[in-house]
Amino acid sequence: MDKYIIVSPYSTTVIDKFRERQFVILVNDFDNINEILECVNRNNFLVSIQVNLNSSLSSIDFNEKWDNVPLRIVVSDLGDYLTFHKKIDLIRKLNILFYFPINKIDNFLNIQILSSLGINCGFIISDGQLLDWGKLSELLYYYMYSKSKHSIIEPFDYIIQNNNKNDIFNNFVDYNNVYFNDPDYYIHIDSEQNISLSFENSKRNIFLDIGIDNIDSAKETKQYKNIIEDRHKHFIINHPCSYCPGWRICLGKFSYCLRSSNGCIEFFTELFNSKYILNNIL
Repeated sequence: MDKYIIVSPYSTTVIDKFRERQFVILVNDFDNINEILECVNRNNFLVSIQVNLNSSLSSIDFNEKWDNVPLRIVVSDLGDYLTFHKKIDLIRKLNILFYFPINKIDNFLNIQILSSLGINCGFIISDGQLLDWGKLSELLYYYMYSKSKHSIIEPFDYIIQNNNKNDIFNNFVDYNNVYFNDPDYYIHIDSEQNISLSFENSKRNIFLDIGIDNIDSAKETKQYKNIIEDRHKHFIINHPCSYCPGWRICLGKFSYCLRSSNGCIEFFTELFNSKYILNNIL
């Protein structure tokens, strides 16, 4: 891929420097949604606007004018169900995918509720978070095997849809793509023009380069190659990740969890097996 998708906070200075590029715009509120759409699409292409909130889904004042805006909204929880229920019809008309943090146990059920109502949703995992693998497995079983009609749950849907039917055992899927953090597709640039590979790297000041003019050459740097090669470190030191079938999906993201349990191995092996089963059915 010659041109990576650019992930950036809303900055006309950054956006107007480019032509015919794809953008993901990061914001913390809904104040400029339609303005962002117009600004980006003037000379470029809007992939999505990600709105990061610290509030409940039910507190959002949805606007029917967002009907042509691709939105990813990160919420803290569902909030008041009765308030949310009154907004379902409008939500279904909009192009929205909701993300819930699963450091809150209630959000496992909230994700199932939205999916069963035909609303696209998914979960996010904080960096270094210890997970309830049992709850995550229950959510996987619901998504994979429930006979009731339901909408997509990310990143499960991305993992299942992106496979090589002819060679699933050598097919690796970085589900960070759904979070705009896949280094094969996305590049991040902040308001100060620091270039990085992900949200987390940007927060930690782990940058590849600086300056808009360097955005397409940033992945030729030694820093980038070191980050990519880091994926394979487990095979060098004979780490438990090196013989886990689920590594094709996890890529070692949860190796830190092995200090306390083998839950990640059991979960991602089950996910891989489910992917293999569906691969032979579809």
